[in-house]
Amino acid sequence: TASVSAGVAGVSGAGVDVDSIIDNNVAVRIDGGSIIEDGEDVTITAKETSDIFADAAAAAASFSIGVAGGVALMDATVNSSVSTFIDDARIDVDNIAIEAANQARVPRNFTVGVAGSAGVGVVQNRATTNITPLTSTTLIDADITADTIAVTASGEHLGHAEADGGAFGGVADTGMVARTNLGRGAGIDEVRATVGSGSELSADEVVIRA
Repeated sequence: TASVSAGVAGVSGAGVDVDSIIDNNVAVRIDGGSIIEDGEDVTITAKETSDIFADAAAAAASFSIGVAGGVALMDATVNSSVSTFIDDARIDVDNIAIEAANQARVPRNFTVGVAGSAGVGVVQNRATTNITPLTSTTLIDADITADTIAVTASGEHLGHAEADGGAFGGVADTGMVARTNLGRGAGIDEVRATVGSGSELSADEVVIRA
C-alpha cells in the first residue's frame, strides 16, 4: 500500500496486515477389525507438503510539516496435523512401511515499510512465522506379520522471517521485529511414532523411528 499527502500540515498513513494460514488435517486410518493379506510390499502413508511465500509493503509520505506513518504486519502459520493410525487390524504381508510425513516450509516471510515527512515519520513492521504441525504414527491392537516392519514419523521444516524499513523526518521513529517460532512448546511431542497396547509385531527386522 502507498499514501501521499501535501499541504501546510498534512497527514499520510499506509498500512497492511496479512495472515497466511495452513491448518489441515491429513489422516489415514485402518481399524474396525480390518484384515490385509498380500504377498507383496505394502506402504501406508499420510503425507502433507506445504509452502507459504509472503510479502507485505507499506509506504507513506507527507510533503509538509506533518505526519507520515507506515505499518506492515505479516503472519505466516503452518499448523497442520498429519497422522497414520492403525487400530484393531491384522496385517500379513512380505514387508510393510507405516508412516506419517510432514514438510512445512515458509521460505519467505518479508515485510518492509517506509515513511517520510518534514515533520514526523513513523514506521512499524513485524514478520512472524509459526511452524507448529503435529505428525504421528500410532499402532493400537495391531497384529502385524512381515519380513520387515517400519513404523515411522518425520517432520522437515523451514522458517524465515525478515522485517525491513526506515523513517525520515524532523522526528523519526522505527520499529522492526522478525520472529520465527518452531514447535508447540515444552511437553508436546510434535513428531511421534508409537506402538501401543495390544500390538504384536512379528518380523525379522522392526524399525520404529521419529
